[in-house]
Amino acid sequence: MIPTFDLRIGNWITESEVKYCVTGISETKVHFKGQKGAFGPENLHPIPITPEILAMAGFKQRGKTSLYDKFPDEGFTYELYSHKMMLFHRPDNTLCHWLNTRIFFVHQLQNFYYYLTGREINVPF
Repeated sequence: MIPTFDLRIGNWITESEVKYCVTGISETKVHFKGQKGAFGPENLHPIPITPEILAMAGFKQRGKTSLYDKFPDEGFTYELYSHKMMLFHRPDNTLCHWLNTRIFFVHQLQNFYYYLTGREINVPF
């Protein structure tokens, strides 16, 4: 289950193991692209972040580590196993810090990225 207050239009979630893009949200229902009806939050499930999803979203794996970078403009690094993000504050990447927020699911990554940058993260499912 995903509470509706955790979602934004454009988030990707699953219902009955099918991935959907959110197109509308109320307190009790969520609408999806290509669906006439709406679903209650009790039927919705998050999509776990995987290396494949990070690659689709434009992150590049740093060598053989569990670090995935979104450079050069964004200045984000995602650590797959701790589920944490590192944010770089300068173009030369000399000032950075790990954020304590843990991000386990695609919709959380989409929201967090948007809140910090004002830009959408494209995940082409």
